[in-house]
Amino acid sequence: MSLAYSPDGKWLFSGASDDTIKVWSMETGLCIDTFVGHQSWVWSIAVSPCGAFLASASEDETIRIWDLANGSVVSTRRACRPYEGMNITGVEGLTKAQVDTLKTLGARG
Repeated sequence: MSLAYSPDGKWLFSGASDDTIKVWSMETGLCIDTFVGHQSWVWSIAVSPCGAFLASASEDETIRIWDLANGSVVSTRRACRPYEGMNITGVEGLTKAQVDTLKTLGARG
């Protein structure tokens, strides 16, 4: 689980294995919002110094920037993988394990 506080200390943000980010009120202790968008465990979160944005990194290999005013995703980033976009359709001489590995590294086919 990853935790981050808002700069003013009013909110606690948590990211966990349920693929969501929860917003907690420090005054009441209640969950007041849930951000949905990641497809896997949310490993890390951080709030911008101005308190307007939250960044989250997930096992789904994406980093998302959230607008805290409305809970929407402002930007999603994903690093290019070594074989991103390589077409291996019809390639011969590869084992299933090699094909699976290439697909994990971005190949399609």
